[in-house]
Amino acid sequence: IANPVGKVVFFHDTFVNFNYPEIGRATTTLLEAAGYEVRIVDRQCCGRPMISKGLPEEARANASFNVGKLAPLVEQGYSIVGCEPSCILTFRDEYPDLLKGHDVEAVAKASFLLEEFIVREKKEGRWKLDFKRQGAKALIHGHCHEKALIGSRFLKEMVSLAYTVEEIDSG
Repeated sequence: IANPVGKVVFFHDTFVNFNYPEIGRATTTLLEAAGYEVRIVDRQCCGRPMISKGLPEEARANASFNVGKLAPLVEQGYSIVGCEPSCILTFRDEYPDLLKGHDVEAVAKASFLLEEFIVREKKEGRWKLDFKRQGAKALIHGHCHEKALIGSRFLKEMVSLAYTVEEIDSG
């Protein structure tokens, strides 16, 4: 993209990478259509499964690898965007506990779920891509990790760009 409105590193989580690559392709297409330069870098698992299994040293090694790849791009003005709440929120919630220093803090601050990123960019006036309004109502079920740490307001706000939204009352 010749004059991007912003720069994004798409964190292609394990599900996107191995199970649902069409989601990753669609996310990249969406971001590029909105005028963003999108990069994909080598990555390791975010470490959330290791944390949940009581393997902090293994999680720390993965966090160190990922921060090493992502921090230089954050310093160049890239935002980190991902689709999997558990991964992106691990960057913000657990990485600063696993690692210390400027790089991990910078990665944590630059990491956004796709819905957060779109809502933020729209509010800042950089997101110019309009979504076609749909006649159907969208029912949303927020991801439990997302709901626990940041709530589902970003998901609701993003989906409401095209649909009337109703959140399913669930845990």
